[in-house]
Amino acid sequence: MKTRSIKIYYDDNWKLDWVGEWFPIIRSFGEFTDIVYLQCSLSGAVENVYYMDHGQYDGIGGFQVLLEKHQYSDAVYRAQTEVRPNFFWQCLGFIKYFLESGANSVNWKKRDHSIPGRKMAPHVCVFSLEQTASLMNQTRSLQVTLTALILKRLDEGVRALLQNGQKKNLWLIPVNMRAGVKRKNPHSNHASYLSVTLSPFMEVAVVGRKLKVALKMGYHWAAWWGILLGRIIGLKGMHRLIKKYHDKKHSWTGTLSNLGVWSHPNEGQNEGQRHTWAFCPPVSKSHPVGVGLVTWNGQLSMAIQIHPSLDHDGLLAQSLLSMLRERR
Repeated sequence: MKTRSIKIYYDDNWKLDWVGEWFPIIRSFGEFTDIVYLQCSLSGAVENVYYMDHGQYDGIGGFQVLLEKHQYSDAVYRAQTEVRPNFFWQCLGFIKYFLESGANSVNWKKRDHSIPGRKMAPHVCVFSLEQTASLMNQTRSLQVTLTALILKRLDEGVRALLQNGQKKNLWLIPVNMRAGVKRKNPHSNHASYLSVTLSPFMEVAVVGRKLKVALKMGYHWAAWWGILLGRIIGLKGMHRLIKKYHDKKHSWTGTLSNLGVWSHPNEGQNEGQRHTWAFCPPVSKSHPVGVGLVTWNGQLSMAIQIHPSLDHDGLLAQSLLSMLRERR
């Protein structure tokens, strides 16, 4: 007698997508919430720009759908393993989440809170194979991840260009939950996040440890349950919560999202068709700086956008990208 396994999904009994529903609400406050993907030449020239609805996809899911549409269905993503922390570490993670999940008071040099979000094309930099290898050698030498290294440099750049004073900065780092969370649509939002507080002059090794400890504590699991709060408070409660943060004029400093390492075995066989990809998370008044990383066939790309309330003409985003590129 054959037995049939029963697949159990997180969202089996959901009437709404309680993860994706946050983004239409944020959009209702005048923000543009699409994820941006850019097809680029190997030298970094942008060839095509694609916008994907964050209410339907997270960064990885949207990228997979886009690649399939462009006949890259055999692209390989180097997935990371996920080990769910034990009960003790989960308790610590929940405590850390509730203590640090709120927005921060940021002393921006110049900010016009009345300016809404808009559709933008991020500024992009593509590192060569040699430059990417050099960066990865630095991470190994420092014993930190690429995300930690870029986050440290990003924080320094934002302080120099956009902020006054030496306050702590609060950064959001998305975390892919696919190893521990199964949903009916594999491309839908499976992203949680880490909340990372950086002080001025913090060493990169300390940044690396903070990320490592937050993952070990399961902060992203506590944040995942926080994201699902809509199942308890409903759409009206979600709307009130977003409005509360929107009206306070407080914010996180921004989002740094690393889509990880991807490869395509047939890329580059035709010299005239060789290209790479970049991506950027959306920005809002509560997350005004957005930086995306993705490594495609050994080349790292970086894309940056800054909310118009801080950077109405995109010049600051270009300057920030130049600072990060020159630090390689």
